[in-house]
This record gives sequence, structure tokens and C-alpha cells, in this order.
Amino acid sequence: MLRISAALLVVLVAGHNALASPIGLGDFTPASTLIDFETIAGGVQITTQFQGLGVVFSGGFYGDPFSGSTIQGNREGVNFPSSASPIRNPIIAIFGTLQKRAGAWVGQHVDGAGDIILLQAFRGGLLVDEHRFSTGSALPAGNISSVFAALQVESGFDRLELSGLSGNEALAIDDFRFETVPEPATSGCVLLGLACCLSRRPSV
Repeated sequence: MLRISAALLVVLVAGHNALASPIGLGDFTPASTLIDFETIAGGVQITTQFQGLGVVFSGGFYGDPFSGSTIQGNREGVNFPSSASPIRNPIIAIFGTLQKRAGAWVGQHVDGAGDIILLQAFRGGLLVDEHRFSTGSALPAGNISSVFAALQVESGFDRLELSGLSGNEALAIDDFRFETVPEPATSGCVLLGLACCLSRRPSV
């Protein structure tokens, strides 16, 4: 008789839940939440303004006071250097519920190219995934060379940190998106239920 180990299925479930990867804009569904920062005036610190949408920000994050420098052609949020250190405090997004995917258009150097952006996802204070993105080619004067940087973690995360690693430049983000982990997590429940059933010996 064909038997499947319950322990093996639990391992499969754990592996599925731990899956993490960089993703693109097309991986987000219409159910995702979008924040474009258009309502934030220049120089206003961005903290709890979007708490009603399920996220708060920290890390010296402000509405961009320089209307001539843009990502996606509109106002964004920026993190200005606070010291001469080449690596500053990251922009931090803290979510009220677990998220499956999150990201934004991110740039660091006006008219620059090849800036490195680091995204890190955490759950309960523990790092669960990180990835580096490059902004690629330079753009016309007055525009921030940017990249859409996003992560997906199947088991979910509750904090996302965005850092610029290319010199002492302001970090800017726009069109911040996030999407919750579906509830209930049906795939994990089905596999665990199957494991329990198959682990039972047939009655004689």
C-alpha cells in the first residue's frame, strides 16, 4: 500500500511557506494597496498618515520638498542623509498584518545610474529575506534613476526596510505597494490535513 510520510509533508509545507524571492510590478494583484504620497506636502515627516491603510513609516522619511526631482513623474517620499556616513538609517515600513509581498519604485541619485538598493523583510524581528536591486541606466536631468524593488515571502512578513547603499545620497520611494497574506492559508491546511490522514494505519 502506498504510504506518504506525514513528516515529509510537513517539510514540504515548511519549504512552501519559507519561499522568498524578488518580484516585479506584474506580480501584484488588484487587491494590493497603493500609496503614492501625493497627499504629503514637501518637508512633512511621513509616519502614521497611512496607518488606516495598514502601515506606518519611520526612518527620517519626509515628503519631497524638491518638486523638480521625481520618480514616476510625481511627488515621492525621501530619506535625507543625516550624517556623513555613506549608509544611513533605512526607510522602515511596519505593517499591521502579515504581508505576502511589498515594494516600491526606489531611487537614490538624481541623474545617476547603477545605485544599489537593499530591501530586507522581517517577521517578529527576524530577517526572513533580503535582496539587492540596481537602478540601471541614468535618466534625463532632474529625474531620479529608479528601479521597482519588491519582495515576496509566502509565509509573510511584518516589516520592510529599504536602504540605499550607493554613497551619501537621499533615498526616494514612490508608489509603495503591499499585499496581505491570504486568510486562511488554505494550501498549508490542506497539506497538513492530508499528512494526518495518510499517517493513520488502516483498521483491521
